[in-house]
Amino acid sequence: MSRLFDTARRFRAALLRRERAAASEMVRAYAASWRRLRNRLEELEAQIAQAQASGLTVGPFTPRQPGGPVIAQPPGTFSISWIYRRDRLLALLGQVERELLEFAALAQELTEAGQLQAVRAAQANAAVLMREAARIAGAPELIAAFNYLPSAAVEEMVGLSSTGSPLRELFDAMVARTGQGVREALETAVASGTGPRETARLLRAAYGLGLTRALTIARTEQIRAYREASRRTYEANGDILAGWMWVSAADERTCAACLALHGTVHRLDERIESHPNCRCVMVPLVKDAPVEVESGEELFARLSPAQQDAKLGKAAAAAYRAGLVRLADFVGARDDPDWGRHTYVRSLREVLGVDEALRWIRATRPRQ
Repeated sequence: MSRLFDTARRFRAALLRRERAAASEMVRAYAASWRRLRNRLEELEAQIAQAQASGLTVGPFTPRQPGGPVIAQPPGTFSISWIYRRDRLLALLGQVERELLEFAALAQELTEAGQLQAVRAAQANAAVLMREAARIAGAPELIAAFNYLPSAAVEEMVGLSSTGSPLRELFDAMVARTGQGVREALETAVASGTGPRETARLLRAAYGLGLTRALTIARTEQIRAYREASRRTYEANGDILAGWMWVSAADERTCAACLALHGTVHRLDERIESHPNCRCVMVPLVKDAPVEVESGEELFARLSPAQQDAKLGKAAAAAYRAGLVRLADFVGARDDPDWGRHTYVRSLREVLGVDEALRWIRATRPRQ
């Protein structure tokens, strides 16, 4: 099976290389938008500096009240409400929104193009994996019987997200969250009298969260499209295939949940409900062909205590070595409005309860 696993992982690596190429283009576009915003920020900083040079200091925070009465500031002070009555802050926030909307359109376009590439690659790769699985099963005659889905049957998922909603909804939510984060960062900086350099750092951090989320959306949804196209191709061959096997990267970056699921067998109508940025793959299994694979539980048992600690945390790993819990106990599933149903690593508190978990945490805490 190692050759089959290696082939599946090689296909996965090729998918990630394509995704990274799109990500690089997104990063370049975002960096350019930040440079344009930096000019607006400098104008705002100059206005604040001019106010301070004239003897004004930052006064009490007074929230903006559009359409309401102007709130008078104590003599010799200025605050957010004073800044809002100037043009610079509004111009900056307006450009933030325009930049984000323009970037969201580009990110959606790149993600959908990546999804299309992914589903086409998935069909071709599924054929290779099924042939390899048939060879391993000693039934090469099955290769000629494989069914291939029409392109339209899998390409229909392009432009959709994990929840089945349009990708645009995820990117619109990214715009709203990032815009609000930038507004709050600016208001906090001005209200606290933060200097220009620190204000720029806070703004860049808030604005950068939009890029982080966009990259996560792009990667997750391209991988999801690839997996679903693979699964549908496997399902179309249900007369030959018995199901698919969950295969993780099984390395130091593999989370405890994915490692626990490594080697588990699933029905053809089951989706791989993994977490965002997951690197696991689905390997087809031919009927009546027993497969012997070292499970995730067995792989974890062979790790050193330090490696087990790194996967689970010291307290959870200590409870595992004491025989109180199994690795599989840490596999959880939850529904997310953005990512749909996905796995996650359960905490020791979820597994054992608060009191017992605290006992293990105290027991493994370094002595003072």
